[in-house]
This record gives sequence, C-alpha cells and structure tokens, in this order.
Amino acid sequence: MSRYAQLVTLALLCSVALNGYLLLDNIESADAALAEQELALETSESHAEQRRARAPQTTLSQQSGSSNTPDSQGSSSVSDTATTAVMTELNSESISQARAWLAAGEYGNVEAFIQRMSREHFDNPDLLLLEADWLLATQPLSLALTHFYGLLDDNVLPADQQEVLATRVESLRDEAIRALYEGHEWDMLAQFIEPLFQLFPTDRSLILLLAESYAQQQKYILMEDTLASLPPDHPGAEKLRSRMQTAQTENNNEDTFDNSLPDKTLTSRVSLEKYGEHYLVDVNMQGTDTKLLLDTGASSTAINRDVYRRLQRFNRLQMLGLFDVNTAGGPIRAPLVRIESLTLGPYTLKDVGVLVLPRTFSGNNDGLLGMNVLKQFRFQLDQDKAELVLAARN
Repeated sequence: MSRYAQLVTLALLCSVALNGYLLLDNIESADAALAEQELALETSESHAEQRRARAPQTTLSQQSGSSNTPDSQGSSSVSDTATTAVMTELNSESISQARAWLAAGEYGNVEAFIQRMSREHFDNPDLLLLEADWLLATQPLSLALTHFYGLLDDNVLPADQQEVLATRVESLRDEAIRALYEGHEWDMLAQFIEPLFQLFPTDRSLILLLAESYAQQQKYILMEDTLASLPPDHPGAEKLRSRMQTAQTENNNEDTFDNSLPDKTLTSRVSLEKYGEHYLVDVNMQGTDTKLLLDTGASSTAINRDVYRRLQRFNRLQMLGLFDVNTAGGPIRAPLVRIESLTLGPYTLKDVGVLVLPRTFSGNNDGLLGMNVLKQFRFQLDQDKAELVLAARN
C-alpha cells in the first residue's frame, strides 16, 4: 500500500471514530434530558394526591402580614440531615438547592422548603418566584397563571423581575391559547380561559375566544351569555354569530361521522387494524410511527409514555402545561405537549396539542386518536373493509 493510500485510510478511520463519538454524546444527552422530563411528568401525577392528603395550604402571596406557617414535617420534608442543616435559612445557596429539586421533579422537597421559609420570608422575591414556578409544574396552567397575575398585581417584586415575569406570563398565556385554538381543543380552551376571564372581564379578545370555544361545543346559550359582555353592535360578536350560524347549518346537512361522503376521487381510505371491539389506525407524529385507538368518544388525542419517550428522544417537545381532562376512566391531570406535525393517511396537520397519558393508563396501543383531529375531516368508518374514509372539509 502506498504512503498516500495509508494516509487516506488513517484519515477515514479518524473521521469515523469522531462521528461515532459525537453520535454517542448526542444520544447520551438526549437520554439524560428525557430522564429528567420523564421524572417530572411522573412526579406531577402523584403530586395532586399528596397535596390532598395534607391540610389545605395557602400561597405565600396570600400570607402577607400573617405569622402562621404550615407544619413542614411529613412525607415531603427533606430527609437528608446535612441538606436540612443547610436549608435552615434563606440565601442564594438554599434557593439554588430548591431550584435543583424543582428541575429534578422533586416537588415534595420544594413544597416543604417553601413552607419552612414562608414564616420569616413571605415577601422574599426569590421565594415568591420559586413558589410560582412550583405551582406551574404541579397545578393546571390556568391556576398557575392566575397566581402569576396575582404576583404582578401585588407589585411585590423588583421592577426588573416584575417586567420579566409580565413578559413570561403573556408568553405562556398566548402559547397555550394558540395551541388549544389551532388544535381545536375547545373544551380545554374554555376551561383555560374561564378563570382568566374572571380576572379580566373586559378583555375583548378573551371574551371572543371564550364565546367561540363554547360555540364550537354547541353551547350557544353560554356563547350568548359571554358575548353579552360586549357592546350589542360589536363587530367581532356579529362575525362570530354569523360564522357559527353558517357552521350550524352545514352540520345539519352533513354529520361529522358522514354517511354521504363526496365522490371517491375526493376521499382517501386509511386501513384499520381490528382491536377487540375497536380499531387501531396508523398515525405519524413528527416522523415517529404510532398505532392509536380510534376513539370518537374522546375529545382529545393522547399518547402513552413510551411514545412520548420516543418522540422526546429526537424532538425536544414543547410542554404547554398541565390540564385537567375527563376521560372514560375518570378525570386525570395530564401534560399537554405540542406536536409540530401529525399525519393521518395523506393529510398532515400542524401544531396539534396531544396529552401524555398517566403511567396508570392500561392498554397495549400507543394512545388515542380523538375528535380534536377527526373533526377536522368528514369521515366514515367502513367496518366491512376495516377502513377509515376521510374527506377534507372545505
């Protein structure tokens, strides 16, 4: 072998080794990030039950002027003796430790720390912000935002922190509204806006969004009650009424579950797999193949933890917050994540909100395909051929 060939071979070997190292590093980083977020998801599910087992507590912003503090003993207290000694006073080190617990999903430790420090430091800005982030991680997004707005109204933070918090709150609110609206999650959108509407009863954008979320669920009395907050001749209200009247007329002429779909050239057929009394359908989410249970009784689309891990490994999913939703198995509190693309047959939907089911979810399928996706089509179930017939809505 010539000297030139030897040099080329050596260079190729070095390149392969370097690429392998970088790939391994990326996989390990993704696994670490996934493990951290998975822990946070699991902890948030059990946290609500842990809180119900304790006596009711108030937040720091509600304690101003009070010397009473909840007992910090119990299952959520810090167990490590050395750590407890460090956490007996509020300083940058103890706040950093509490923040580390929060990032790791150790919400019981964070709650115990807040309770312990609240007696002497109920108006400390760092402690108030820690509590706000803890609520954001453990409570429904609407409740956490209500608390954030309370902090802003109390004006207890330094001007720079006040400005940062205000920007963050608006971003959280707008992102959630956009995802729920574009994902046709009308029930969750209404639940999200209702407490905000109580805080801002004259906000016309919230009024119109809440009214439309009711109308999309065919709750027209609630729609009109909400629109009553606007002037009688408000153009947005009139436009919404007109749109809903047109949609209602179309719905009377054609069901969502349609027995008279358009010509075959305008429809697509998606193969289904029999699953007991139900059917599974192939759905691709951001390049990841899944088999979801076709469930016309579910208002939302949901995935199990295994699918979430697969998606999270290659796509850093945006978590919009926790939401309380009703399911066939009862009410659950679940994280809502944004899926950038969801493909069903030849159709691709953008920015779909998908719930991550609790660990207790039983089933061998990857999740549920709910009406927030199916309602975007005229569809028909052909049981003889085990096919889902889809037609795009005008």
